[in-house]
Amino acid sequence: MECGLEIDDKQALQIALIENLQREELNSVEETEAILELLSLSLGIDMNEVISILYRSFNAKQRGQSLNQNILTQIEKIEFLFSQIGKFNISSFRTSRLPLLKLPDDILSILRRGEIEYIHQSTSYSTFKIRTPAY
Repeated sequence: MECGLEIDDKQALQIALIENLQREELNSVEETEAILELLSLSLGIDMNEVISILYRSFNAKQRGQSLNQNILTQIEKIEFLFSQIGKFNISSFRTSRLPLLKLPDDILSILRRGEIEYIHQSTSYSTFKIRTPAY
């Protein structure tokens, strides 16, 4: 029996991103970028705008400020997507993963190749574990 489910290109990309996020061997940089791309597609904005919303939400909460309804709606969608992914919430993603993207390009390349592993320890520092080749 065939299932006649039709999806558009955007939905197909979202499904592929979710499947990619479920891979065990995905490194922290790839995972961070895939989550941002998924959020970007779902919200219809670019990844830099997603990052901006995550930081604006945090800053507004810290300062006791309110956000406009458009941002609040986007935050609700982001929270829903994080609940679907199951690995992060907005706060943990902002504190543990977004700082990765600010690392120098050569460090990001090494992380992508899996030569070092990113281990987030706390909000005050992160560590990197050097992988030794198995002989």
